[in-house]
Amino acid sequence: MKIKNNNIVSTKTKVADGSVMSSLTSKVMGQFDIFKHLVSTVKELSELILLVQENKLQEIFNILTQEYFATLSEKLYRLKKNPNKYKEYEMFRNLINNTLYILFRTITISINNLNILNELEIYKDDSDILHDSDRLLEFINNLKHQVSLFGEELKLESTVEANVNPEYAEYFRLYGIPPDLIFVPKRLAEIKIRLNI
Repeated sequence: MKIKNNNIVSTKTKVADGSVMSSLTSKVMGQFDIFKHLVSTVKELSELILLVQENKLQEIFNILTQEYFATLSEKLYRLKKNPNKYKEYEMFRNLINNTLYILFRTITISINNLNILNELEIYKDDSDILHDSDRLLEFINNLKHQVSLFGEELKLESTVEANVNPEYAEYFRLYGIPPDLIFVPKRLAEIKIRLNI
């Protein structure tokens, strides 16, 4: 049986147990208009996911910065709706939010892996020197001939001052320091909105 209502065709089928199953419920259709607000974010994430699949890490590093991550997180948080009224929409929005988090975490882990590989090359070279007596002797002799540009009495002192943005300070206070400093998008966005940042 087909029912036509406001230019929407919904097909209803009787199931074996006597209940009626609809191919398009009015509840889902009521949520259809608000889904379009998520489309731009889905497009942005889809482009980034394609770059991950193509292993174009440098392009991703340039796009998916901490600021960009925070902006998308806040955008998704602002699109939040009542989950009791908009169940399907909220499931989809949360899926996008989790995808953003996983994508950012993947990128951060990739950056850390590249740094580790670079350090590994340095340590490998040092290890090779230690295991080759000729190279070790040459290395020691080179150290003897190095002269300090500033003399032996040079003493350097420095102080480092760090400022933490208020939203991150609040995040640390509420949830502690996240693993690899990758903040959960909805938590960070909620804090930024609450602090009016």
